[in-house]
Amino acid sequence: MKSTVTFKMCQLIVLILLTVATAVALEFRAGPSCQDRKKPYRLCTSEKCKQIASDMKSGMKFSVNPCDDFYEFMCGGWADSHPIPEGKSYVNAYTPMTDKIQEQIYDILTNTSTHVSFASLGKVKDLYKSCMNLENIKNIGVTTFLDYIKTIGGWPLLHSESLIKFRTIWQTALKKELEIRSYNSLFSLQIDQNIKASYARIIRILKPTTIFLQKINLQCSLTRIRLRQYKKYIYDVASYLRIRQDKTASHSQMEEAINKMIEFEIELAKLKESKAGTQHNIMTIEEFQNLYNSNGGDHTKAKIDWLELIQNLFKTSKIEIKKSELVDVGHLDYFKKLPAILKITKSRTIANYIVWTLVRYMIGYSDTRLSEIRNIFYVAINMNKPGLITRESVCLKQPNLEKAISVEYLRRYFPEDMKIKAKAFVKHIVSVTEDTVNKTEWMDPESKYKAVEKIKFIKALVGYPNFYTPRYIDEYYKDLEIGPDYLTNMINLLKLNDLRELIKLRQIYSRSEWYEESMTASIYYLHRANNIMVTAGMLQYPVYDPDRPEVLNYAVLGAKIGHEAFHSIDVKGFKFDKVGSLSDWLSPISKEILNEIMKCFIDQFNRFIISRLSGNNKIAHVNGKSTLSENIVDSAGLQVAFDAFMDYQLQNGNIDIRLEGLENFTSYQLFFMQYANFLCSNISPEKLASINLHDCHPAPQARVWGAISNHQDFPRIFKCDVGTFMNPQKKCSIVKH
Repeated sequence: MKSTVTFKMCQLIVLILLTVATAVALEFRAGPSCQDRKKPYRLCTSEKCKQIASDMKSGMKFSVNPCDDFYEFMCGGWADSHPIPEGKSYVNAYTPMTDKIQEQIYDILTNTSTHVSFASLGKVKDLYKSCMNLENIKNIGVTTFLDYIKTIGGWPLLHSESLIKFRTIWQTALKKELEIRSYNSLFSLQIDQNIKASYARIIRILKPTTIFLQKINLQCSLTRIRLRQYKKYIYDVASYLRIRQDKTASHSQMEEAINKMIEFEIELAKLKESKAGTQHNIMTIEEFQNLYNSNGGDHTKAKIDWLELIQNLFKTSKIEIKKSELVDVGHLDYFKKLPAILKITKSRTIANYIVWTLVRYMIGYSDTRLSEIRNIFYVAINMNKPGLITRESVCLKQPNLEKAISVEYLRRYFPEDMKIKAKAFVKHIVSVTEDTVNKTEWMDPESKYKAVEKIKFIKALVGYPNFYTPRYIDEYYKDLEIGPDYLTNMINLLKLNDLRELIKLRQIYSRSEWYEESMTASIYYLHRANNIMVTAGMLQYPVYDPDRPEVLNYAVLGAKIGHEAFHSIDVKGFKFDKVGSLSDWLSPISKEILNEIMKCFIDQFNRFIISRLSGNNKIAHVNGKSTLSENIVDSAGLQVAFDAFMDYQLQNGNIDIRLEGLENFTSYQLFFMQYANFLCSNISPEKLASINLHDCHPAPQARVWGAISNHQDFPRIFKCDVGTFMNPQKKCSIVKH
């Protein structure tokens, strides 16, 4: 009897403890309410915090109810205090950060008082000097430029057909073009991971990235105006070269040749718009040749000898290529349709287009007048304000010895302990992501196990590659010669970079491979490697600063890391396994539920209206389908970042830190405020229209609306009633607690 009473008492005690623990957990889960403003808090009064508060307040519209429109509440006044600079189409939170990086790189290139600590840094400075040496560029003129055009057979457009009796063989021009750059006019070649054998590499054959009319069409609906501008651009360049080469083509002959060339490019652009999308089709070169030939590629006018082209490309790398070499053909539909276009087009027109593609690529490295013609065109095509374009800014933006600049940038501006702190921060976010996915309710157990396993296997590349040393960089650039002729220098550099890529073909693919330079501001997730990369350039204010209140770091970098981590299990992520190989591992039943979640997001974002683009009986809706993947991971990433911040608070005493001048807002409220503040932007109507029509990310205001209105904690923290715009009855999410 006594033992029974004791047992029941123990049960009662356990029940009481569980009830108390649950109540505490629920109170913590809910976060602080508006009443918490009266509770004790710690005010950050440092100069850095004062500046953060000032920056935040400068964009806020306190008259707006945050439950009605959180973007307008945080960013309604941002455009007024952040005008769009001349020559730009937008300004956002990234702008000061990227401007600062450019200033630092400029100092690396030009500061003569600092010691040149390794040989490649000297080459960096010499290359910049050759770009800045306008007198030498003027003396050389377009001589070097025209010499390179001659190496691929000359530009037929400059010659009169009636006076110059020759048949232009475009296949020869194609082969010569490929020797200078692997991104070709009719296709592109690159070395990439073998998607079916994740640690091997393979040659990828893709549709070209050089079809410029595709980019024009993507700007907006003003195609006719842009087409005229494009024709004028080609004509002005050709006219300038014709005079200096003393060629015989008349103005009318040039105009006719340009029209035919553009017609050909339009046909290529139509092929590029094929709905087939990016695909992976692994086959031998011989099999690809047979497939190409079977679609008309064996015709004389459409013939491409793929083995010969690829062998010619690899000849400097001393890698033997046979017809049995595996290639991964992306956009297979493009290559099936290409022969039909080539067959009906004059060889001379194809050759004109091939040479024009190379000319357009090299213009920025040649005669200053050609650069001016190009700049005028780009200002017109982008509808930017024509800002002052200095030679310094031109030379600063050109391709350079980025690896050498990165090493010097790291030495000067990136403290070693920053990498350690940032890596721990990233690890925390990924860990919370793993825990969050483990709690999801919509995936079946087997699919959830694979999802958690994949997230656990994410490799975080933070700051810079460990092997980046002056010795490594000097070895990388040891064969690069830098002389007084800027164009020759650039071609040497481009060839060297291509060679360094080609020799990777026989090397083991590593998930630790970096695709961005350390001094750039970049963060992304790579499906085929299952890794997240955060560069040193990104690890600074306003994205990350270990010396400011941690809530602000979780709101920006935390949300970004969560965003990238969830790409591992987004619409595309379910098609890759934990090491980046193709593997469709989501179960059929979970796919059905995922389709419902996807529909929820599509419908939600389709309802969003961009008021600045609406009017005259026209309503501009967000495209929920084309922005689907980004919208899903935006919402998931923000939820994970908030949960990670709550975890941080729990471990550090739940201290409520507030900003001076914004004392009425708790740390939890500051989290959402900082997230939205980072997305505040001032965008020209033309640029905004382009984003809304074609970008995979929606307009900034839609990103705020979606991610915050889907957040499960936001309504409690800002006391938003159900049914308000920022607290809809139906929320969309792939993370459910």
